Amino acid sequence: QLDGYVSEVHVVAVRGECKELLLLLDTHRQTSSEDLPIHAVNLVDGQDPADFCFTLREESQARSPMATQPMQYLFEPSPAVLKAGAYKLPAVRYGLYKLHANTHLYTADTLPEAWPGRAFRIVRQYSMNKKDLSQLRQLQQANITTRNFPVPAEQLRQRLHLKDGGSTCLFATTLADNTHVILHCERV
Repeated sequence: QLDGYVSEVHVVAVRGECKELLLLLDTHRQTSSEDLPIHAVNLVDGQDPADFCFTLREESQARSPMATQPMQYLFEPSPAVLKAGAYKLPAVRYGLYKLHANTHLYTADTLPEAWPGRAFRIVRQYSMNKKDLSQLRQLQQANITTRNFPVPAEQLRQRLHLKDGGSTCLFATTLADNTHVILHCERV
């Protein structure tokens, strides 16, 4: 309904939670909606705002490389980047590899500068077999995130008998070959 009037889009997250969608209106706009600047901004106390700016045209033309396996680091974009619809472009801009076309997690062997999200070092990769799942139960406590995974985080937490919290992060996800894995990570 606002096509033709919006000249900029701003998706704002505060401390990792989307709070605002701001539309800059201009009745004399000459730009195609595919070329509107979209700003995904993440505000964190004590840090400069992280602004990932892109257009829908850039996103649609981006060809993000796929990882055959997770590398040394795992990258999770800020909620503002995901809400804004940047799924392929972050990999292209920061030299990262996507884990799966529908898994908006990225991997690399180096840390990029000014990544607009969270970065983790991968400690270990677990398969979904009983032996690996029993080893995960020994952690006792972890933060669990699921992305493109058939089991919700809370159900996985119950299955693994883990308490919520602590410094350990588990990402349950799907790889490019459609294998389901759990990545044991530490925040960088």
